[in-house]
Amino acid sequence: MISTDGMNSYTENKDLNKEILLWINNRIISLLERYIKQGNHDAWTEEYLCICFPRTFVEDCKDECIQILYDIETILKDINVYEDIKLLHKYVLIHLIQYYQELYEKAMKLGLQSICDSYFPPVENNLVVKIYNQMGYEFNSNNIKKEMGKLEEGHPLIFIQESLEDIDGLFWDDVFDDTEVDIDWIDQLVNEAIDQLEWGEPIAFDLSYYADLMSRDVKERYLKIKDLIVKIEKKTEGS
Repeated sequence: MISTDGMNSYTENKDLNKEILLWINNRIISLLERYIKQGNHDAWTEEYLCICFPRTFVEDCKDECIQILYDIETILKDINVYEDIKLLHKYVLIHLIQYYQELYEKAMKLGLQSICDSYFPPVENNLVVKIYNQMGYEFNSNNIKKEMGKLEEGHPLIFIQESLEDIDGLFWDDVFDDTEVDIDWIDQLVNEAIDQLEWGEPIAFDLSYYADLMSRDVKERYLKIKDLIVKIEKKTEGS
């Protein structure tokens, strides 16, 4: 499983927090499996791969993309919690979810609730009951509509709807920070670092960490300067 910012603080119950984390991961797994199934059906065109992968990476390493998807699936299904994952894996997951968010919103505008629920299913009743009980409430499915208009602060339905089920709200913020995978941001960061290296100054981070996400021009510039990076690192180590 992948971790979330709130994985230890959803409730005061450690076991329930683990169950919520599992539900979040299963939600992402269902999207990944749907994406893979469609890719297998359509013979994995470059355009389809570019939904989830950086275009430069698809152009250079198309044959690796499908295996990477299965590697990510393995991580999501692992009982162990991964505190961190590769930057490319994070990019893929963020763009996977964004893709289905867009499809969800289109279906919602057309009033196709069943399709919306197939993309992002609501929390299962058994987990809802556990959350209610943990927060000191009794769950009654017949009372949900009545409760909607008069929810007090701390009501479990607020947590469920705004923190777990809301695809644009806390669910997203809690799982991912997409700043680090923004290609424009990465290109600017790498270009500035390369400028610094060309002036003979060391940098405080490893540029190779961002290599899979660089745009074509920036990646070519990075590849040209790799030897200089090694020389500067050796010089720094020897001083």
